[in-house]
Amino acid sequence: MGWVSAGDYEVALDGGKVVCRNAAGRLLKSVPPKIADDPAVVGLKQLVEWLERHERQCDLVHSAAADRTHDVFGRLDPTDPARFAHAWLAAAHYTEELDRALCAAAWSG
Repeated sequence: MGWVSAGDYEVALDGGKVVCRNAAGRLLKSVPPKIADDPAVVGLKQLVEWLERHERQCDLVHSAAADRTHDVFGRLDPTDPARFAHAWLAAAHYTEELDRALCAAAWSG
């Protein structure tokens, strides 16, 4: 886990949530309110949201690709290309927006 400075504390991601430790290295139960608006904390929270959204998009694409029914003889029925295309395009659009946001964040410091 990589720790990032936030005021007198350090923050990191652990199991999909932002965790914090004090200067002595003791892990705190929650992020102190006085650093909640620190850019490092805000950035990590945004990253968690993006990762959760990405996971949902991947699940939709997988579900659309894997959801195949069988006819009475056990043969695979045709896929629903519109459903798969919709999920794929949504994931592609999300990825493009994420790239744009990450690039803007990297250039803004």
